[in-house]
Amino acid sequence: MLGWLLGWIVRPWLASLRLRRVGRRRVERLRAERAQVLFALLHADQLLVLRGHASDRPTVLVSHSRDGTLLAGALKSFGYSVVRGSTSRGAVAGWLGLRRHLRVGRTPTFAVDGPRGPAGSVAPGVVALARTAGAVIVPVAACAQREARASSWDRTRLPFPGSRVIVVYGRPMQVASDSSMEAGCEALRVRLTLTAARAERLMRAS
Repeated sequence: MLGWLLGWIVRPWLASLRLRRVGRRRVERLRAERAQVLFALLHADQLLVLRGHASDRPTVLVSHSRDGTLLAGALKSFGYSVVRGSTSRGAVAGWLGLRRHLRVGRTPTFAVDGPRGPAGSVAPGVVALARTAGAVIVPVAACAQREARASSWDRTRLPFPGSRVIVVYGRPMQVASDSSMEAGCEALRVRLTLTAARAERLMRAS
């Protein structure tokens, strides 16, 4: 209940943001081709991309911690599905849950540098799921015209009410079945970096 309440509290704040989405046609093209899609983003960008994705039927892996329970309720209030688990507790059940959701047309969405960082890194979960399921990873990055940063390890972006926000969907990535996890994670890290740089350039130019 507290999570649902938190979701409704932040809703007017996020609704005030002036959202521009770039590269969305890439996602729609993949949908038209009946591809299975995964979203990958950094923890710092979570608030900026929270709004406007209910139509993607997103599913998020959330830990069993007390904070995770709060987050799960908030995500559900925005139309997200939640699978409980983390790398330290319930990892296998969480991974299998995400795969089940992927098979029925939902979009597993990963904050890849988690659950504890370091910020900007890529944990192997999204790459492993893409490789075994033959799914396509779409890197997602965002920036706000005016924002503050949280003091947490991930430096979460806190957009000012009414600020302009640009969300960029980067070049889709497929993971070859014979590729190494290390190579897949590094390739995704590079694509996320390039996608974030594009978001920043577009914001400066607007």
